[in-house]
Amino acid sequence: MLFFEKQYPAKLEEIRRIHTDFKPVFSKLQLSLTDQDRFSLCVSEILTNAIKHGEKQPSYFTINLKYIHNHLELCLQDDGSAFDDFSSIVKSSNDRENAMLDGDLQIGGIGLSLACNNFDTANYQRENGKNYYTFSLSYLLKNKKTLVLIIDDDVNQCLLIKEYLKNDYHVEYVHSGQSGLNFLKQTDTKPNIILCDVIMNEGSGIDFCKSIQKNKEDGLIPFIFMTGNPDNHMAEEAEDLPINDFLEKPINKNKLVKIIRRILKKS
Repeated sequence: MLFFEKQYPAKLEEIRRIHTDFKPVFSKLQLSLTDQDRFSLCVSEILTNAIKHGEKQPSYFTINLKYIHNHLELCLQDDGSAFDDFSSIVKSSNDRENAMLDGDLQIGGIGLSLACNNFDTANYQRENGKNYYTFSLSYLLKNKKTLVLIIDDDVNQCLLIKEYLKNDYHVEYVHSGQSGLNFLKQTDTKPNIILCDVIMNEGSGIDFCKSIQKNKEDGLIPFIFMTGNPDNHMAEEAEDLPINDFLEKPINKNKLVKIIRRILKKS
């Protein structure tokens, strides 16, 4: 199962863009911050090493992330200089890292070691003038349920939607826009989709939606507004925001499930 594939120019400034492009993928996979750092560090170190230290500068990097045999597999490809002996270079890098741990602060050259040792397997091969790096990490995709965040000050409404979705989704709910912002700020696992009431006692859903649009990662989360009064002026204003759909209360289970499936598949 392929989650991500993209080619980038071989420039140091592209590394930041790669990390930004990875964020919604990490969110969808519900990766912990620790595992996110593993992949981000690996990409940074391998690409920086190729650009700064290779005899031949690469012209591009191709990156893909896929799920295979209960592992997440990160594959990097470039057309730069070859490693004559990848395993020896990694060992040399490991020696420098061990020296640092023993109190010697000569930390130069440990990047490759850090990139490799953060994964279950790390492999390199050279074919047809191209470098191929493959890193894999154990990951049980089937145990990861899609996370749905509900924001509604009606407790009964939250419980009803959770009942509708509990067999196929992991559901969390909060009762105000501010609580929703706190949830997004504090959690290691971003929701895959947000259902938010338009009108609430403590702040409106409109204000919440506008707030998360200021954050690049949170602004990419699929968003559904809910309202019991579609003719209200606030509901009309909500329709002009960058949302994915609009649901009228009382919420119909079949319609809710179909909309969520459609939006998640599209996203």
